[in-house]
Amino acid sequence: MEERDRLFETVGNSDHAILAAVYTQWDNLGGGGGAKRKYLEALGLAPNGMRDMKQLARQLDSSLNDAGFRTTQDSDINANSWRIIRSCIVSALAPSQVVR
Repeated sequence: MEERDRLFETVGNSDHAILAAVYTQWDNLGGGGGAKRKYLEALGLAPNGMRDMKQLARQLDSSLNDAGFRTTQDSDINANSWRIIRSCIVSALAPSQVVR
């Protein structure tokens, strides 16, 4: 529960942003599968779900590269700005509302 509370304080009250933060932290953990498994167990999440998310992220990255979006030095300039990340999530999930 402490880990979840810390995530809420970091990213705000957004389930999607918390899941993105969990995925990012999980993906960056070293020490093999043991550390990753313990991290997910502390949050009550399944390793299979994270592996599926990793595969989906790779597919999305590949599609963006194919569409001409290339990684640059400035690509991650807002990687830790959860306000921007939450805005992107909302616009992706409700594009008709953003257009209005």
